[in-house]
Amino acid sequence: MVNLIVARPVIRVSRVRLVSTRRDGRTHGNRRAHAAISREIPPPGIMIDRVGRFRPGVAARRAPHCLLGAAAVLIAAGCGDAASPHPIPPPPPNEVPAPPVPVCIGLDVVCNVPLPTYDGSGQLVHPDVAVFPGGFAGHEFWLAATPYPNGNANLENPSIFTDDARRWIVPPDLTNPLVAPPPSPAHNSDPDLVFDPLTNRLRLYYRLTMNDTDAILMRSTTDGAHWSDPVPVASAKGIAIVSPAVVRTPGGTFVMWSVNAVQGGCLARSTVLERRTSLDGVHWTNPSPVHITQQGYVLWHLDVQYIPSKKEYWALIAAYPVAAGCAADDLFFARSQDGVTWQTYPTPLVSRTDYPAYANAVYRSTFNYDADNDAVRLWLSGAVFSKGSWVWTMATSRWRFADMLAHVSGPPAPLSGTQPVAIGPVTWDQSSADAAESDFP
Repeated sequence: MVNLIVARPVIRVSRVRLVSTRRDGRTHGNRRAHAAISREIPPPGIMIDRVGRFRPGVAARRAPHCLLGAAAVLIAAGCGDAASPHPIPPPPPNEVPAPPVPVCIGLDVVCNVPLPTYDGSGQLVHPDVAVFPGGFAGHEFWLAATPYPNGNANLENPSIFTDDARRWIVPPDLTNPLVAPPPSPAHNSDPDLVFDPLTNRLRLYYRLTMNDTDAILMRSTTDGAHWSDPVPVASAKGIAIVSPAVVRTPGGTFVMWSVNAVQGGCLARSTVLERRTSLDGVHWTNPSPVHITQQGYVLWHLDVQYIPSKKEYWALIAAYPVAAGCAADDLFFARSQDGVTWQTYPTPLVSRTDYPAYANAVYRSTFNYDADNDAVRLWLSGAVFSKGSWVWTMATSRWRFADMLAHVSGPPAPLSGTQPVAIGPVTWDQSSADAAESDFP
């Protein structure tokens, strides 16, 4: 006898097509590179090996779901997953404030996040979120990200989104991109949001790469619609300030972490995570290296937040295997009491084998910690390389912190099928072959 237990109501369980946009605006389905992938993403927790067979992926081994029709059903006996004998933990309680939909729970259910990009592609990379339970300019969620369809660096210009009736929208009276594109081959990238309560201003930090120099610029707003002119706050040799992540500490000090990849750029076999401090978020100290090691991986992009209830800094770090190149990332979790010495964990929080849309890279992602429920909401970005094109997707999932910590603390799960081939630097825009030079977003 087989007992069927409904795990929980399933939100948006319909399948999602992998598509890319042609130059004439029409869309067409993609197939995953190096695999005979079907035109639809398989049910959550299921991956496809290189010969096209459906089989349990890492997420399925972590959470042994079987899918019957359109409903997710946990089979207490008969799922045949001896590696995961424990029942799925219950989902975290509802979030307050409730984020814009979709609000999928657990990595076994990962939902694509639709956002209206100014270029019409819907393909975004490098999200950063700021959450205001009491609201900022009438909204609780603010998100910065950059469009990146097929890796076109000329479109990688910071854009702003917020919530309205639990949907992501462009803020009223704002036109994206917030940051205009510079003349090619210069390009923008790497937005990061931080709130300054002393001035009641939301700040946007972002990176401008021009003439072999990385410049970090800052703009700010009190209403989300009207932003100050850009102010340069830091600069260094090109690829020396990658993915700046800025935090304002409870004591009022600003801290910036960034990756120095001057020894090889996107193909560096090692990088240095650096830290700067500032009293005003404009004038910064010289960088100093922090103490962090992700065994076997090279750090590439990150998001950092201070968690007051834990009295810790937390980071999501996109990192690639040594010698693989920066387009083959997994996403790791790290924590620190002082922001200088970091504890890392052996298992990726999100791996390239967890989600077909991220088969080649789980890229820079962002999060919000819900202290009342001790849960973490993730907004993820990543890509699959298919038919010679990069397809970028934003998605979301949610974890109880205890479950998340248990997952990243365990030994890495063996790969199911063949690991996607690492793909190094590419020429993103054939009309401007030197756009972004040799540096991934």
